[in-house]
Amino acid sequence: MLMPLGGKGDFLGPKLWVFKQRMLWRLRQLHYGRAVSLLRSGVTTWFALSRILWSLSIVFVALVV
Repeated sequence: MLMPLGGKGDFLGPKLWVFKQRMLWRLRQLHYGRAVSLLRSGVTTWFALSRILWSLSIVFVALVV
């Protein structure tokens, strides 16, 4: 017999809690993944920008000197 004496609420309570925990975990995983990818893209763009600036400064110095 699946239905406990307390009624449907007692039976659905733990299931809802587990579902909520799973959803929260999934959201956290998504958020973490997005943060990591953002961090990676930020680092790569910063690296690319710094390289571009470095080459531009070298060109500028070469032109001036």
